[in-house]
Amino acid sequence: MEKDLYDILDLVENAPEQMISRAYQLKLAALEGKAGISDSERQAQRRILDDAYRTLSNPNLRSSYDGMLLRRKQASEKKGAVWLRALVILAMLGAGAGYIVTDHRKQVAAQEARDQAAREEAARLQKIADEAERKRLALEQDRAERAAQLQAEQEKLENERIEREKFLATHQFVADTSAADAAKARMRAAQEKGKQDAEAEANRRRALEELERQKRYLRERGR
Repeated sequence: MEKDLYDILDLVENAPEQMISRAYQLKLAALEGKAGISDSERQAQRRILDDAYRTLSNPNLRSSYDGMLLRRKQASEKKGAVWLRALVILAMLGAGAGYIVTDHRKQVAAQEARDQAAREEAARLQKIADEAERKRLALEQDRAERAAQLQAEQEKLENERIEREKFLATHQFVADTSAADAAKARMRAAQEKGKQDAEAEANRRRALEELERQKRYLRERGR
């Protein structure tokens, strides 16, 4: 008997389109990591998964397939009803049909249990996929915020450098006509510039250290 395409992907018959794609990807990942099978067996199972996904992901093909399942189910139910009536008749005739009816009920209960287990497994896989997606989005947002913070720090340092250069360009001391006054002015300017350069160097080193720390943090978060 041909296996149900929904069972192949561990899906319920009313599964949404998004769940079909995710279940297909999970099945492929499980098949790739499966040990103890040959390449030919792996390829054969891959073709089965591909056929199931190709049919269920296409709305027209899926609709036709669902119609076939419905007709098959109705035929089975009709056959089961006929069989059950026959079993009742046999029971009435004392042919020991009571045991057969009990066995049929056990089979129905077992099938219902398998269907419930399949639905629970599909819900579990959906929950895992949703949690993985949430973590991925959170990580991407955190990386974007870190990158924006680093960019802002770099722009701040560049603006400080430009302002410092403007300050030095617009506050140059004019040489005094007196040679002594000019020498003193040059000395004061040199001292001021040395102080500013020292402060700028210290700020630059601190900024570089902070940038390096932020980069290490992002690399660790990205692992």
